[in-house]
Amino acid sequence: MARARRILVAASVECAKRARRCRHNPKHSISAGERCLVLTNNMQDKSYCMKCASVMLELATKEIAALSRDLGTA
Repeated sequence: MARARRILVAASVECAKRARRCRHNPKHSISAGERCLVLTNNMQDKSYCMKCASVMLELATKEIAALSRDLGTA
């Protein structure tokens, strides 16, 4: 059997090494040492604070559940 492909190839959680701004809401800051969600698209990293990341991950979970239902695997 062939190896299963990963869907989330460009997402990771990392500890910020320097201060950053959230890409979803620039008013949110990410301090050095704070955990953040990092999405890579076209060789460009975009950081999201944990508050915005939790909303994004909740939406992604619902979308994956819907895809699973559509495939009949849920």
